[in-house]
Amino acid sequence: MRREIRLGILAASLGAQLAWAQADTLATLNRVEPVRAAPTPAIADSTPPPSLVVAGLPVLAAAGATFVYFQFAWWNEEATRFHFDTGRDLQYALNLDKLAHFTGGAITAEAAHDAFSRAGYSPNRSAWLAAATSIGMHLVVEVKDGFSPNWGFSPVDMAAGTLGAFYPLAQLHSPLAEHSTLKVSYWRHSDRYFQRHPTGSWTNDYSNQVYWISFDVKHLVPALKSSPWPAFLDVSLGAGVDLVNSYGNGHHELYLGLDVDLVELLPGSHPVLKTLKKYLNYVKVPAPTLRLAPRLKVFPVYW
Repeated sequence: MRREIRLGILAASLGAQLAWAQADTLATLNRVEPVRAAPTPAIADSTPPPSLVVAGLPVLAAAGATFVYFQFAWWNEEATRFHFDTGRDLQYALNLDKLAHFTGGAITAEAAHDAFSRAGYSPNRSAWLAAATSIGMHLVVEVKDGFSPNWGFSPVDMAAGTLGAFYPLAQLHSPLAEHSTLKVSYWRHSDRYFQRHPTGSWTNDYSNQVYWISFDVKHLVPALKSSPWPAFLDVSLGAGVDLVNSYGNGHHELYLGLDVDLVELLPGSHPVLKTLKKYLNYVKVPAPTLRLAPRLKVFPVYW
């Protein structure tokens, strides 16, 4: 999946989540319990609850708007016969883009999980439905790429996005996943990409991107539960690359650093604020960081 498409899905998901959160607030403020006879089983089974309608309309609108936008922005070239990627995908960006696919699949699934939860589904069923939703969106993109003369269906990209789609489900069954958050950071430490591609997009500038997983050590480490360690201070592992060019030489980078959990740090319990905090928390904030590979280096602040 192209990086711009993942960002479009995330932006659309944020809009949908804010609509759901506001709808929940209005529903709570205006809820009135009417006095009426119980509906017949046939009517009760065939009529969807109002919360399902509220959740369904924004997600359909977000998915439709995203598809239409990228149909004109990226898929407007002349279609060819369906074909698979010929192997270049396994060389691109030293495969850092696979972490991008995984993260994109997870964030899409988490947004869908919230929607199904608001519609009244159980956490486990919501997670399964969310995984199916995320996988479906990835599949549509990859199939479309399969008909593009400049791209191709990538089974590896599809697999990475599929694994990410199950991340919310893993968080229900694994304490390690439950107390972890996937994050992304971007900062122009190097201009090498834009020197080669003056009109390029930062979304393809993989040398300046890092993909992180932050752990809530306050909950995961028993010794810290009763300590003064701040609840908002996490520990994060990150992976990046330093590329000579997109398909050329380079090396992988591994980071260990501190992180801030914005959900814990920022105040506010209003549904809209909670949704904003959750989405802001996908961005890794600058913090002291140690680069472990390829060479050890200390950064007082790294993003």
